Amino acid sequence: MVVAAPELRRPSRYAGPDEVKAAVVSGLTKMQAKDVLDWLENHGGTGLAVTTEPGGFVVRCVCPPGFRLDQQEDGGLRFVHTGT
Repeated sequence: MVVAAPELRRPSRYAGPDEVKAAVVSGLTKMQAKDVLDWLENHGGTGLAVTTEPGGFVVRCVCPPGFRLDQQEDGGLRFVHTGT
C-alpha cells in the first residue's frame, strides 16, 4: 500500500515487549484514509479508527502482536516484525 505524503507517528521506542503497539497515520485525504483502513483490516490491524484534524484524516490502529507499522521511503506501509 502506497500513501503519498502522510505522516506515520510511531509509539515510543521505549515501549516494553508486552505493550500494545499502536500506530497513527495522519495527513490523509478521505480516499487515502479509506484505503489505509482497508489495508490495515486486511493485514491484521485491529482497533481501527478514523478522525479528522485540520491537516486531513487520521487513521489509528493496533498492530498485530509482535509487529509495528512502518513506512517505506516510497510511502508504502507495511507491518514489520519487532522480534518479540
